[in-house]
Amino acid sequence: MQLGFTFSIKSCQNLNLDWKQTLIDILDTYRWDSIRIPLYWDILIPDSHIVIPDDYIWMLDYISSKNISIVPIIGYRNAVYPEIHRPQWININDNNLFKNQYYSYIDTCLDLLQPYTDNIKAIQVENEPFEIHFGIQELDIRSLYPEVITYIRTKYSYPILVTYGYKPWKKTFQNISIPEDIIGLDFY
Repeated sequence: MQLGFTFSIKSCQNLNLDWKQTLIDILDTYRWDSIRIPLYWDILIPDSHIVIPDDYIWMLDYISSKNISIVPIIGYRNAVYPEIHRPQWININDNNLFKNQYYSYIDTCLDLLQPYTDNIKAIQVENEPFEIHFGIQELDIRSLYPEVITYIRTKYSYPILVTYGYKPWKKTFQNISIPEDIIGLDFY
């Protein structure tokens, strides 16, 4: 049996925990096989001209030093309520501009992950992309989903993970097939 968990900087902050010490404590408590890491857009690129990867670099370095597999979550919808973690400067009213900003964020994530290729087990694209009734209701990007998966596959050969809240049989959106390699089911 393999054991893994999701670790969220934001969840630690919401609980007033030092996220670095919390991660150290969790990883020192048990031998974990994998860890899912949400790469939050608003933490990574808080300003349109500033990319701040320091926290993620520290985290990825530490996890890699423990030889634990990493499953990064890249997406507009990402783990932990309110589900949408976009920076406030992102324009969601102009579809073309949003798409350009979204792909720039994806590229930033992929560049950040480059040094950790030996530890990456899969890349999760979006979090529960079909469960749009939960969390903040903003932009529906489900039609972009297969395109984004294809785009990531042009850069990396990792398996693509898709999570479903409780409808794993719903693998299409408007007759668009979802080309995932791994299906993850979230149980609450």
